Amino acid sequence: MSSTKEEKIAAFWKNNLNPVSNALKDKKKKLLDKSRVGSSWINSSEESLELEELSFDEVFEKLRKRFQDSGFDDLASQVPNLKKLAQELKPQEEDTDNEIDPYVYMMH
Repeated sequence: MSSTKEEKIAAFWKNNLNPVSNALKDKKKKLLDKSRVGSSWINSSEESLELEELSFDEVFEKLRKRFQDSGFDDLASQVPNLKKLAQELKPQEEDTDNEIDPYVYMMH
């Protein structure tokens, strides 16, 4: 990963997620309910689309809605910023054609 991408991720954490994290801590609000016993897996409904069937915009809209429905409005408000970051970090077509993924290379 290039240092520019790493810098963008670090800036996103510092400027967007860290303040939300601190706000959640101040409100004593937890993302995960550790008191629940068993699996946290939720079966989706029959009519719901698989992730790969969703458009780029639909993925972020569903994420925003899930945060909002769960009472995490602070996180929901960050979804547009996360979407923007994802667009900025998305590999360009020409970058992926000739480059070998370092993880795949290491496997051989």
